[in-house]
Amino acid sequence: MNNILQEICIQLIKIINKDKHTEKRKGRPPKCSNKEYLDAIYYVLRTGIGWEYLKGFPVKGDAVRKKFKEWTCEGIFENAWTIAVKIYEKYKVNFEDTYIDASHIKNQLGTDFIGSNVYDRFRNGTKLTIIVDEIGVPISIELGGSNIHDIKFVEKSLENCVIDTDKIGYLVGDKGYISKELSKKIADIYSIAIVTPRKKKKMQKGKIRGRKPKNHHKLKDRYIVEHSFSWMKCYSRLVRRKDKKGYMFKGFIYFGAADLTFNKITKYVLPN
Repeated sequence: MNNILQEICIQLIKIINKDKHTEKRKGRPPKCSNKEYLDAIYYVLRTGIGWEYLKGFPVKGDAVRKKFKEWTCEGIFENAWTIAVKIYEKYKVNFEDTYIDASHIKNQLGTDFIGSNVYDRFRNGTKLTIIVDEIGVPISIELGGSNIHDIKFVEKSLENCVIDTDKIGYLVGDKGYISKELSKKIADIYSIAIVTPRKKKKMQKGKIRGRKPKNHHKLKDRYIVEHSFSWMKCYSRLVRRKDKKGYMFKGFIYFGAADLTFNKITKYVLPN
């Protein structure tokens, strides 16, 4: 885990505990410190093991799970990711080009944010939609069922974007985001131009000829969003959904996104 992320999470936990316990707390002292709980949660995120198989910590895996649930409900990991992006935004000058894409996550135990996935023999799955900048820092995260079209996530993703949308000039996507109505709506509301490749007409074969779409040169850098999915799926807990409730799975996503963002900040932004 990134050291800056660990320190921010601990400070957020202290603030929440201070608000909860205004009086002096009585009773048995906890067996684990907040740092040890965070290390255990990060170990589960990184390895993808079940809570019951968590070994080498003073408390059982179920106690760590309850602590993770408590902190997720309090918004610790979401706030940590938001702080990470805000720090990144402070040092970054330009957010002109952003990239959007979605990825299907196989579902094992989830009961919400699921839908039939045509790419996995119509089994239930969860769709993760992210918006990233040119070095792959996620600035917006959305979940939904796999049976929902990618277009329906665009407006909601921009609404919940952590950075100021006035800084965004272009939103680059694949053929799944081709829609004249959507492009007009996003341009009117956010003054953002959606850049997509051309779509073949029915019964058309071979290469598409004719005028290239406007700002087509921006499509060559769209691979960065695919790299971001690959980096996020290095956290094994995000490869297959094992959490019954969507907010628990979102907590892992926020935790992984915060760690990824701080790693990018450490590498590209902060002085050595």
